[in-house]
Amino acid sequence: MKVTLTGFLMAQKLTRYDYEQRCIVGDLNVTFSHYDSSIYNADQVVIGPHSFEVEVPDDFDMRDGLVANLQREAQGRCRISSPHH
Repeated sequence: MKVTLTGFLMAQKLTRYDYEQRCIVGDLNVTFSHYDSSIYNADQVVIGPHSFEVEVPDDFDMRDGLVANLQREAQGRCRISSPHH
């Protein structure tokens, strides 16, 4: 099944250490967000609206992933806890 994702391409300037040049360099980090995330992060700017299609297998079943998430949370390895806890 084809799914269309619609949102925004976002840009943010990042710095990283370049081992070849042996110095810190600036990079442009481009991400996709379903909303204009610059309203929450002043370091980000909107490149523009964007949509793209992805193919999701017809037999996709998310239950295995949900079980794995619960197991990870039970082991204390979940990075963000559920608001219901």
